[in-house]
Amino acid sequence: KQYPVNRFTKMKPESYKKGRVERIGVQDMLLQQIGKLFTIIILMIVLTLFLYYIRPLIFRDNFMLIIISSLILMEGFIAYLSLRIDVNAPIELLIFVPVASILLTIIFDSRLSFYTVTVICFFVAAIRGGDYAIALLSFCGSVLAIFSERDIKNRSQIFRSFFFILFGYTLSILAINLVRIEDAQKILMKLLFGGINAIMSPIIAYGLLIFYERVFKVTTDLTLLELSDFNHPLLKELSSKAPGTFHHSIIMGNLSEAAA
Repeated sequence: KQYPVNRFTKMKPESYKKGRVERIGVQDMLLQQIGKLFTIIILMIVLTLFLYYIRPLIFRDNFMLIIISSLILMEGFIAYLSLRIDVNAPIELLIFVPVASILLTIIFDSRLSFYTVTVICFFVAAIRGGDYAIALLSFCGSVLAIFSERDIKNRSQIFRSFFFILFGYTLSILAINLVRIEDAQKILMKLLFGGINAIMSPIIAYGLLIFYERVFKVTTDLTLLELSDFNHPLLKELSSKAPGTFHHSIIMGNLSEAAA
């Protein structure tokens, strides 16, 4: 005889799981921490091998490694806080993984960003004790954010990632929670927190981008585009005082860009 799965039958295994976690002993806690450590070590080895073989110039640049490491540590710290803050809300959706995807895409490139963000998503899941649902949610929102920033031409375009992040979180939240037969109220709450993530991620990324450019002297594509703007005071002065040199510089710049 088959029994349909409804909200009440679903609550039984969840209640058993919660009771088992409450009865967990010191030895089990230690094994769990060792498992988290092994998972994180494996992820870091995979990322290191990628940088060593695919991005050797970045692997040999300490400043670039510090940028990547700082973003991974930032996401890991927020994931840790999400476990320690005891509130009746899906605060795990406020682990702003899309921030890392936006910054990595602008500072480096979309390929490195995609690979690193994938590692970060599993990294966050490991810290949260194997919560791979949040890994999938973060992955969907972050990957779409990468696509939105691939051809960025000015800083204001960072905020267009809001729509992509919101779309990614909304679809993945609906998919996962419909499979789990969650209450409509819980789904709406998660959609709300996913929307907050979509709003805050571009804002945080915008501020951190300025910080990384100033502190680490990073020259991004955005910096170069701003320097090539003809409204730049130096270019205006050059065009008025030495129009021949200005015109020659523009032609040589265009030739160099075409050659590159």
